[in-house]
Amino acid sequence: MKYIFKEMPDMQKTGERKVYPKVVHGAPISFETIVNLMSDTTQLSRSAIKGVFIELADVMNMYLAQGHAVKIDNFGTFNAVLGVRKGVKAQTVKKEGERYDVKDVYVKGIHFLPDAEWLRHLRGQTRLQRIKGTSTLSKVKTDMEKRRQIALNYLEENPFIRVGTYAYLTGLNRTAANHELNQFCKDPESGITSSGIRNQKVYIKG
Repeated sequence: MKYIFKEMPDMQKTGERKVYPKVVHGAPISFETIVNLMSDTTQLSRSAIKGVFIELADVMNMYLAQGHAVKIDNFGTFNAVLGVRKGVKAQTVKKEGERYDVKDVYVKGIHFLPDAEWLRHLRGQTRLQRIKGTSTLSKVKTDMEKRRQIALNYLEENPFIRVGTYAYLTGLNRTAANHELNQFCKDPESGITSSGIRNQKVYIKG
């Protein structure tokens, strides 16, 4: 696992230079890759493995929606996290008997707490390699057309590409990567379009 030290902003203007370690992420491993590897190592069919994943997701959704934590042995515990919709101010405490307006509360995400033994095993398998220096933006060595081809090549082997992956492959920062992918989507000749919205948005061939 490669990592760098990223400099933290000096919010309190103390003049101290504080840094923290940050993983240099590689390209995401696709679901198909995981299924293929599990099939090779367990002799289970790919369809059976996919079916288990799909059923697991459905069962977890059912219990999380009911307010339960879901614990999976040797993996970890999942909990739903609530949030207030953007633009809505946090409500003050109301008098006893008054009801809260809950229409602006929604499931913001899912919190995952890894199993202690699984985490210990991960630490034992991890070999860290530091990249010298602190976090800086890589110089972009390709033009926009070459970067589009990088994305298309990736999509030949994977069903979709995310902003973070595109940023990693091209050397762009996330903001520039997001803008450029959206520019491709506006061009019907680019061969790239999008699917989903907000945090679920991905880019696909089209």
